[in-house]
Amino acid sequence: MIIVNLGVSKDLLGGWLLLSSLKNAGHATISPHLRADADEVEVAAAPSALDLTASAAVNPLWLLPYLPSGDVLFANNRTTLDLRAPEFSITFSSQFIYSWDDVAYTGNQSECTSLLDMVFTDGLALGATIRAADNRFQEGLTLALFSLITVGLLMNTTPLNQASHCIVPVCVFRNAHGPGNTILYKLKYCKKAIQQFGKYFGKFAPGDKLSE
Repeated sequence: MIIVNLGVSKDLLGGWLLLSSLKNAGHATISPHLRADADEVEVAAAPSALDLTASAAVNPLWLLPYLPSGDVLFANNRTTLDLRAPEFSITFSSQFIYSWDDVAYTGNQSECTSLLDMVFTDGLALGATIRAADNRFQEGLTLALFSLITVGLLMNTTPLNQASHCIVPVCVFRNAHGPGNTILYKLKYCKKAIQQFGKYFGKFAPGDKLSE
């Protein structure tokens, strides 16, 4: 299952507009329509629609607030990846969810059914902000490395899940929290995997204990 939403978070848009404004602040010039002499003051007319269009062409970032949002709500679903076939299969992910906005992944039941086939991760979610809570991941006889990987850009909250294998929540700007997760097979590589993911994508929140 693949869900891709190309909408953009308003928090990200606000940050881009702010950076753009600060970048251009030092290059501000006085409009030729505004001139103050000793004997007269000339007032410029209100900008026309053509002027606004020209301004947007010069700095298209100001059109970003008009883009649609990309909120994704995936809740209360039952999904099954069925690999019960004579051929040996290798699958990257049973579920892939991606958005530049908020991703809410809550209350789902995800199952991988196979005859000793291999799956890298049951669920993979990437977004500007992520909330993944109260989910159950079970892989059974599937040779899975991870049950859930969540990568957030601004914030990541991944608590209170039950899984067969490792749960790895990370955040680019180091604002990730994942307390209260219960993992059936607490393998030694889980903690090392969290640390390695943290080096490239952010950091797992101190004090939160997963897969130890």
